[in-house]
Amino acid sequence: MATACSAIIFFVCTMPCTYLAIREQSTYLQSADWMIGIACIVPPSAFGIAMKVLISAELSGVGTNWSTLFHVFGHKDSAFSVGFLMVILAFETVLYFIVALYIAKVWPGEHGIPSSWYFPVETIIEKPSSESLRELDSQSSGSSVVLDESPEGAENTVRLCEVSKKYITHGARDFAVNNLTMNFYKGEITALLGENGAGKSTLIRMISGHMAPTKGRIIVDGRDISGYERVRVGICPQHNVLFPYLTVKEHLEFYAALKNPSLSK
Repeated sequence: MATACSAIIFFVCTMPCTYLAIREQSTYLQSADWMIGIACIVPPSAFGIAMKVLISAELSGVGTNWSTLFHVFGHKDSAFSVGFLMVILAFETVLYFIVALYIAKVWPGEHGIPSSWYFPVETIIEKPSSESLRELDSQSSGSSVVLDESPEGAENTVRLCEVSKKYITHGARDFAVNNLTMNFYKGEITALLGENGAGKSTLIRMISGHMAPTKGRIIVDGRDISGYERVRVGICPQHNVLFPYLTVKEHLEFYAALKNPSLSK
């Protein structure tokens, strides 16, 4: 599906350049600069127009080199030289790369926590992390239910404050995790116990950044999980993700060989 969609998108993006070429051949008129500029918005059309101008330069007998890079061949009133089109392509490369990074952050897909649409300036308009953590402390201390006192002098690495995850199945709302507040401390092993469907895997996926909570906040190493790179939080899934035919030992050996190639010899 992705391959077919990519081919269709590429074909559609070349249509402006194709339209201008057919129009010029049928009317014997040079396209206006504003029409060429609109066609150059999409890189495939800009590349096609650059190739057309390059061919015109070669057919003129002058050719294109560093001294004639910004010379206009064919239509003298046009501003679109080979060099100018190369500048446009370079600018669009940077522009669309930034757009792709932005889209990947705002709409990460099924696995990942979406950032706010204003995340590039989020650190400026939102509260500092220290002030935010103080508010989180006051919320946690104000809770009416305390199941376990915090160990004295323990370093808090993962903090959950009123975290909930809601699913809608068959029109009904089902909470996999409902208003959970707890802390994980450095140097301690924390185990989650519960029956099937209690929300253990959902909670782990939210902490590791593979799923966004419906409500609440998750703080990992002093940073809100909504802006945290999930690659820095490891997770061992319940099933074989990559190679279902490998045993546990073979998985460990394969991973060790990837981390240290000398072990595979």
